[in-house]
Amino acid sequence: MWFAGNETILLLIIYALHVHCRTVLKTQKINKTDIVPSLKEYETFECRCGEHEDCSFEGENKVCKCMEGYKDKKGICEECSCGEHGDCSFEGENKVCKCMEGYKDKKGICEECNCGDNGKCRFNGYEKICLCNAGFIEKDGSCQECNCGDNGKCRFNGYEKICLCNAGFIEKDGSCQECNCGDNGKCRFNGYDKICHCNEGFIEKDGRCQECDCGQLGKCTFEYGRKKCICDSFTSEKNGKCVECDCDKNSKSCHFDRKGDKVCNCTSGYAQVFGICEAICTEDKCKHGKCEIVGNGFKCRCSEGFTGQHCEEKVQAKLSKQDLWMVLQLSVVFAIFILLSGMFCFWTRILKKISKK
Repeated sequence: MWFAGNETILLLIIYALHVHCRTVLKTQKINKTDIVPSLKEYETFECRCGEHEDCSFEGENKVCKCMEGYKDKKGICEECSCGEHGDCSFEGENKVCKCMEGYKDKKGICEECNCGDNGKCRFNGYEKICLCNAGFIEKDGSCQECNCGDNGKCRFNGYEKICLCNAGFIEKDGSCQECNCGDNGKCRFNGYDKICHCNEGFIEKDGRCQECDCGQLGKCTFEYGRKKCICDSFTSEKNGKCVECDCDKNSKSCHFDRKGDKVCNCTSGYAQVFGICEAICTEDKCKHGKCEIVGNGFKCRCSEGFTGQHCEEKVQAKLSKQDLWMVLQLSVVFAIFILLSGMFCFWTRILKKISKK
C-alpha cells in the first residue's frame, strides 16, 4: 500500500515537471535543440579530443579546440609551436611553420632571417643563406650590390669589390670588359688603351700576340705587316734569326745573302778573304814589284827583270841579232859535223865488211 502510494506521488511529480517544461517552452519560445548541448555536456564519454584539448558539439558534430601551443593532427591535439614569430599547423604527419615577414623556419622555430630588399633568406639546417637577386651578393648577412656585368662574377674581399672575369675579359671601371690578346700574352688597360704583354717570342700585332722571334741576339717587330729583325752589333739576320756576323775590324758591315752566305762590306784597301776583311795589298803579294788595287783585287807592277803574277819569276836576258846569227851558224856547223860523223861511221863499217871477204 505504501509502495503504491509512493508510485502515485512520483507520477504526480513527473507530470508536474512535464507541465512546467511545456509552459516554459511556450512562454520563453525556446527550441528543443537549445537544450541538447547542455544535456550532452554530461555525456563526456561521447566527446573526447585528447589530453590537450577542449571538446564540444556544433549541432551533431564533435569539435576539438586545442589548447594554446597545440594543434589538431588527425583528430588529436599535439604540441605544435613555431615560436613567437609564426603560426604552427600540421599537414598530414608534418609540422608546418608559417613565419612572419623577416622570419624563416629554422629547425621548427621561426627565427629572424633577413637579407634585405634585394634577396630572399632561408635556413639550411642552422645556417642562414641569402638567395640574392642578380647583381647582388651576400655580404655581412645581407644582399649588397656587386655587379661586374655579364662577363664575370663579383666577390667581396673584406670591403673591396673584386671582379672574377671570364677568359678574354678583365676588370675596368668596376665591370668586366673585353681585353683579349690571344693565348700567348696577357691583356691590360692603361686608361682607355688596351696593352698586350706578350710572352717571349711573341709581340703585339693587330691587337693579338703573334709569333715574332729573332733569337736572343736581336729584337723582333712587324713593319708593314711583315716580320723584321733588329739585330745587335756584330750580328745579322739569317733564316729569320739574329746570328753572329763579324768580318773583323776592317769591315763596314756584315750580312748574309739569301743563300745564307756571309757577305763582308770591307773598308777601302780591304777585301773579303775566308769570311774576314784582309788588306788587298801586303808585302808578300808582289815579291819583286809594287801592288796596285784594282776593284776588290790587285795587280802587281813588277820591277825590271821580273815577271809573273806575283813578280816571282826572273826575266831571261834578250839576244841581239848578231848573237842570233852566230848561234844559227854554230847550230848549222854542229849539224853538219853530226851528219859527217854519221856518214864516216857508216862507211867505216862497210869497208870492214869488204876487207873480211
